[in-house]
Amino acid sequence: MLRVYPIPCPRTPKFSPAPCEHKMEMRVKVTNNGQKKYREYCRYCGHHDGDYILKKDWTPSMIESAVPLEKNCYETWRKHREQARKSYEKRNNATWNKWYDKYRESPEWRHRREMVFERCGYMCECCGDADAVEVHHTSYALVGREPLFHLVGICGECHRYISANGNGHEWNR
Repeated sequence: MLRVYPIPCPRTPKFSPAPCEHKMEMRVKVTNNGQKKYREYCRYCGHHDGDYILKKDWTPSMIESAVPLEKNCYETWRKHREQARKSYEKRNNATWNKWYDKYRESPEWRHRREMVFERCGYMCECCGDADAVEVHHTSYALVGREPLFHLVGICGECHRYISANGNGHEWNR
């Protein structure tokens, strides 16, 4: 039985944007047939509560204050959410990378690495032409307790190629 690295892998929770303070403003959407629809949207993230306001409930002040809901609003909101997601991932990747660096220095990793090299006969399992000098993860799903079939011995050139050209990793840490 393979030894399990004693420090559990930090799992990255699914991204959930930080709560927005929701600065609501009335927006008017003009449909393709010219119909107007009113609803409050957050000017920063695009959040809205409920459905459009019924025509019988429209007030003159609401109609006057409404800002047109233009297509670029959706792009602005999308960029805002994407920026928040990237910031979140950057913070969580730093934690995971620190853990992974320690794992790669552990006796558990050295043992797995040696078993992979013995299995492949120290020959690159990608090109078959060069010596295997690195061990590549095909999945990080079980990192720290990964089975040997998640690991392949490869040469440096193949590892650089795979890393640069998409490697099929299941990035479900």
